[in-house]
Amino acid sequence: MQPSVASRCIAVLALWLLSSGSRAVAGEPGFRRFANTISPDGACVLAWGWGEEEQPANLNEWAAGRDTAGDSVANYLVDAVGAKVLAVIPEHDHFMTSEGRSKQFSGLAVGWSEDSQTALAIYEGRWSADSILWIHPKARTFTEVLAPLDKAYRGFLAKNEKLKDAGEISFSLPALLPGGVLVIDARARPMVNKPREYNCRLKVLVKTDGKEPKCRLLSGRKIPEPPADDKVEDELTKAYQQLRAKLNDADRATLKDRQLLWLKQREALAESDRSFFTRMRISCLRTRAENEQPAPR
Repeated sequence: MQPSVASRCIAVLALWLLSSGSRAVAGEPGFRRFANTISPDGACVLAWGWGEEEQPANLNEWAAGRDTAGDSVANYLVDAVGAKVLAVIPEHDHFMTSEGRSKQFSGLAVGWSEDSQTALAIYEGRWSADSILWIHPKARTFTEVLAPLDKAYRGFLAKNEKLKDAGEISFSLPALLPGGVLVIDARARPMVNKPREYNCRLKVLVKTDGKEPKCRLLSGRKIPEPPADDKVEDELTKAYQQLRAKLNDADRATLKDRQLLWLKQREALAESDRSFFTRMRISCLRTRAENEQPAPR
């Protein structure tokens, strides 16, 4: 990893941890980060806030405990180093206050490519995804891909499980590979007369450069239930070692640097966010290991 990236990531953590100043007072416009959505290079993060609809870049970051959610909540892509809003994420209003108050039946999971050039944001509803966005931070573009991704999984279940009605479908633990390839866990809950669930890992080619986004299924397979929270550290170590074993010496050194930076990012999170942040990292490492060609001996 380049030294400038390491310095940037450390600066982000320091800025976030030391943001207890009086940038905004309760009731004023502002924004608050979803801290566990930070990019691997520490440059970007997703956030929520309100105010300054005409010029959101003028919003200041709320100090801890000063955030307030009203009727006009918006979601943002934020420069994590400069603490400035880069773009508004249209028609999305998920929020989580520092006191733990959130939008009912709502969640947010963000997976990044290793080079931080692309992200996938899953806006979760009560039983299924409300929205899935393909994000290009540099271009400030947000493309809705839920419909084609949902269609791809239903087609897979119809062909391989003879399942005509997959019911509610949810997606989780996205991992992005080069070339617009997405690896993601998918769960289907058929109607009442078919109480079983279908858990699969999908590999999908995502295209967003045409008039309509497309998701072409490359492969799919059944997977077991994810490990319990008390097993995630073991799974993290295992996934890291699996990937490391396939890399040459130079790439192993890069992996080690990135893992150390990721550990610093995790340490800066609230305790309640760390388990999910770890699961996302496991998904990224495992996906890379499954798709990495072994280094020449």
